[in-house]
Amino acid sequence: MSEKKDSLFRRLSSIDCSNHIDTIDNKGFKLSYLSWVWAWQTIKSIDPDAKREFREWDEIGQDGQSTGRKVPYLLTPSNGCMIECTVTIEGHSETDTLYVMDHRNKSVGNPDMGQINTTKQRCFVKACALQGLGLYIYAGEDVPTPAEDPTPKKVSATQAKVLDGVFEVIAELSGKSKQEMISWSFEHSSIKEVPLEDLYGSEYGTLLKCASELKAKAESKKKERKLEKAAAK
Repeated sequence: MSEKKDSLFRRLSSIDCSNHIDTIDNKGFKLSYLSWVWAWQTIKSIDPDAKREFREWDEIGQDGQSTGRKVPYLLTPSNGCMIECTVTIEGHSETDTLYVMDHRNKSVGNPDMGQINTTKQRCFVKACALQGLGLYIYAGEDVPTPAEDPTPKKVSATQAKVLDGVFEVIAELSGKSKQEMISWSFEHSSIKEVPLEDLYGSEYGTLLKCASELKAKAESKKKERKLEKAAAK
């Protein structure tokens, strides 16, 4: 791979696509695809002259003869349908193919135009993956992130103080004790109750979310009580 191609691949493969992945979940079958719109916008922002091309084949009529028209798909003798797409970025081209499939990832023998169009976009993002963009999706890998220490870490003193402050506000709004609110949140979050400073990172996030929701409800109830008092006067 030339230095230019290597640089392009590195740039594209380092882009985090995690917020632009469409996942189809149908009867237990999960398929993940990169949003083709976002992929094209990203590529064009890198190379305004980038191109995507779909190979065309002779259209074959029901009589088995050519109709004289070209179509962007190939009906195969094995009762399948295939799409081929080439993506060119900064002068470098990558080509990939994809067959039309159903929700079970099985080949469709007589696809409609909607299925063909959907497969065209999926084939396009597969070709983008060969350029580097979203390649890890097809490798079944997690989103690329820096290496992390696998040892669970406890929250910092500042985090514990922030969470404690949230519970103080909840207690004031609800008229109940802070400890009562803390215990309720632990139980509601299915977390074993420990001093706040002994929480681990994932537990802290869960408990903080619960506390924030509890605080919002307490504030809402306080406003309702004020309105009721005002209406009673």
